[in-house]
Amino acid sequence: GLAGMVSRTATAPLDRIKTIMQASTSAASEGGLVSGLRGIYADGGLKAFYRGNGTNVLKIAPETGIKFFAFDKFKAAVISDPSNPTVSERFLAGGLAGA
Repeated sequence: GLAGMVSRTATAPLDRIKTIMQASTSAASEGGLVSGLRGIYADGGLKAFYRGNGTNVLKIAPETGIKFFAFDKFKAAVISDPSNPTVSERFLAGGLAGA
């Protein structure tokens, strides 16, 4: 939960520039990364880099909880020896859980 919140907040500026560059027309995104960063800063200062971050932080807790729950359920369903799950069994359970 907390680690996910910190990681989302730490990567929020990169996420913001990625979203803007994907949504822009080719002419608007020709300036590249530095131009995009300058544009965001000009639009709203340092706070502009974190626009929309609150929503991302709020969605991470239930999303992570559901993945852990699903992983535990899938792991219980696919392992043959509960005291010693193999790497491939854990990998399969994680893949099925969306982790």
